[in-house]
Amino acid sequence: MKGLKVIRNDDYVEGVVLFQLIEDRKLKEKIFPDKHISDVSGFTDAAIIYER
Repeated sequence: MKGLKVIRNDDYVEGVVLFQLIEDRKLKEKIFPDKHISDVSGFTDAAIIYER
């Protein structure tokens, strides 16, 4: 994914979390429990959008 920042700790992986600021006050989030970054290609339709 373009602009994706990966923070890794390969010794202990519980999952992947994606966040994207899509507008000034909207944040998109998706949690992929028990996945590695190589298993995730981007957001799914199940992503949650938070608005402040």
